[in-house]
Amino acid sequence: MNTCDAKAEMLIRSSAQRCFDAFVNPDTIVKFWLAKTSGPLRQGATVTWHFMVPGAEHTVTVTAF
Repeated sequence: MNTCDAKAEMLIRSSAQRCFDAFVNPDTIVKFWLAKTSGPLRQGATVTWHFMVPGAEHTVTVTAF
């Protein structure tokens, strides 16, 4: 089985709750990071992220928050 772990860091001048909500809400994340997502992030969800680079996509499974 192939696994992929990713870690990203950036300084965001906003509350932790507002940042969390931006990543889990499809209507918000497409405004700054993704071109499209197949659904919201929630425990146990599997979604496909379509990045702004044509053809770049990845299926994400949420295992923990």
